[in-house]
Amino acid sequence: MTHATITTPPSRPWALNAWWRDGVAWSCSALTIAAIVGLESLPAIEHAKPEQPAIEIQLADIKDLPPDPPPPPKAVPQPQTPPERTPVATPQPQALAPSPSPVAAQPVPAPAPAPVAPAAKTEAPRVEPPRPVSNASANHGYEARVRALIEGRKAYPTGRQAAIEKPRGTVHVCVNVSRSGASQGVSIKEGSGSALLDTAAKRLLQSIDYPPFGEAVFAGEDTHTICTELNYEPPTS
Repeated sequence: MTHATITTPPSRPWALNAWWRDGVAWSCSALTIAAIVGLESLPAIEHAKPEQPAIEIQLADIKDLPPDPPPPPKAVPQPQTPPERTPVATPQPQALAPSPSPVAAQPVPAPAPAPVAPAAKTEAPRVEPPRPVSNASANHGYEARVRALIEGRKAYPTGRQAAIEKPRGTVHVCVNVSRSGASQGVSIKEGSGSALLDTAAKRLLQSIDYPPFGEAVFAGEDTHTICTELNYEPPTS
């Protein structure tokens, strides 16, 4: 340990101030050195560790322990079967497709000219011939002629049945006549009540050849129907 030496102050006033100043400086330096030396001489302080409680283990008596279990049986190794090998398919070489042969350029045909539509034909209006005008007097004259022809051919039916029954009556009968005068059909419009007289009238109209009629008679008709009344009376003898 270093001891600081203190000198006696001088007797002069100006020397006293210097001496005092020097003494203070030396005192501070001595204290600083003493503190440093004292710290280095102190023993290192160890950190206190907490005390752990002591654990007491008591061993049991060997006689009281249970016997050791028997050793497990040794495992018999099983023969290992080698895994089956899956055959690996060998890739077949793929046939190369033949390269397409170059196609020769086809000549482009020239476009055909568009067809020209023919000019529509203008048909002349169809002119119908003038229809003939029917003449009323000629119509009535033809019908009267036919009725007179039928009346002139009328005859009372003959035979045993007519002689015994001697029927009488009027038959309303019609005949359809073509322009050529042929009979196209005969029908009884109203019977006389005697089948014998009706049959006689129908056969009469079917057997007559009628006169043809011209364009002025029944104009525009191909056939014309004429009806008449036939009155039958038994003959007196």
